[in-house]
Amino acid sequence: GPSDAVKGDDPVKLDFVKRKMDGWEVIESPGSVWVTKEKDGWVAFDPHCTHLGCPYRWDPTKKEFLCPCHGAVFAKNGSVVSGPPPKPLHRYPVKEEAGNLYILPEETA
Repeated sequence: GPSDAVKGDDPVKLDFVKRKMDGWEVIESPGSVWVTKEKDGWVAFDPHCTHLGCPYRWDPTKKEFLCPCHGAVFAKNGSVVSGPPPKPLHRYPVKEEAGNLYILPEETA
């Protein structure tokens, strides 16, 4: 999506279409990603908690990602603040070209 969709300091949830070749056929599936800008560049997070895969949300008041399933809390940089997650939020590779952000949403374990 367009990089100008991410404004200010808060992460933004963006939708995308994942395309995969299967023989002669291109299979498309929808997805989403949390995107934020850091001083080193763009960061894109898988939208699922690393504990059990529940979708989390950004709380602009607390400036943290919150997962409703088991009370997990993640910092803006994806690190675990509290709760049961065994590891930080999964990051996708991001590049910016001509004002558009591109991610590579590989399969996560």
